[in-house]
Amino acid sequence: MILCLCHPFSDSQAKAHMQAKGAKVSVSEVYSVCSDGKTPQCCTCLQTLKDMVKSHNRAVAV
Repeated sequence: MILCLCHPFSDSQAKAHMQAKGAKVSVSEVYSVCSDGKTPQCCTCLQTLKDMVKSHNRAVAV
């Protein structure tokens, strides 16, 4: 699913980055990597991305 419409990237791209890192990540890091360094514009994707990052960070903390 397309996660960000302003700087198109998908949830699978975000998941791939988080899995490749294998450690805790921040929302800003994931957004920056997936959007080629751009910053959020409309911010409608951020809540979904925050939830994804939170879930990932919980999983790697275990």
